[in-house]
Amino acid sequence: MTRTGSWKAWVIFLGITFPVVCGASDPKAILLRIEQKMSEVKTIEADFTQEKILAAFKRPLLSKGKIFIQKPLLFSWRVDAPVRYCMVIKEDSLKQWDEETKQVQHISLTDKPGFSDVIAQIKIWFSGEYSSLVKEYAVKVLSEEPAQLEFSPNASSPAAEVIKTVRVAFESDERYLREIYIEEKGGDKTTITFSSAKLNTAIDPSAWEVKPDAK
Repeated sequence: MTRTGSWKAWVIFLGITFPVVCGASDPKAILLRIEQKMSEVKTIEADFTQEKILAAFKRPLLSKGKIFIQKPLLFSWRVDAPVRYCMVIKEDSLKQWDEETKQVQHISLTDKPGFSDVIAQIKIWFSGEYSSLVKEYAVKVLSEEPAQLEFSPNASSPAAEVIKTVRVAFESDERYLREIYIEEKGGDKTTITFSSAKLNTAIDPSAWEVKPDAK
């Protein structure tokens, strides 16, 4: 899979020298502040609602589920409705299951470097390590406290072929995301809103299992 193809796969699943868009606020200082706050969070469990608006259709596609993160190696994305789906990442291994095929697919990230790069950036969006992201993105501060940031891929970034912009908004204490918005070059738009977040609590081991009855 090419790097561009991997980015398209991420969008369907739905990214230091700071190139910034200067304004009244200093993006570098805000990014460092957020990284420090989010670094204090080791585990995350939250509900999410995803709204995807396709350029070719007027009606949005809605899905709901839960996300689990245990830094630095465990990540679980579980869709409960309308069609059940789960993706679990453990170190360099990705497994996914969906209700339609009822099959478990295994992907070795070490064998697919392009796909591995995309998974690494997915983890970064949710973990808050944004210093590594801005090597490929220009950053604009939309709101300072709580922070809202806009990331636009540089022309040389593989993401630029697929993504127009990514916006992230944080909870009032800036320890986790409240919302992430992705606008694609083709006009599709995805908004993921998080709620009922539990931080630094024990996560049920079943969250890391790829099977339909795991929670």
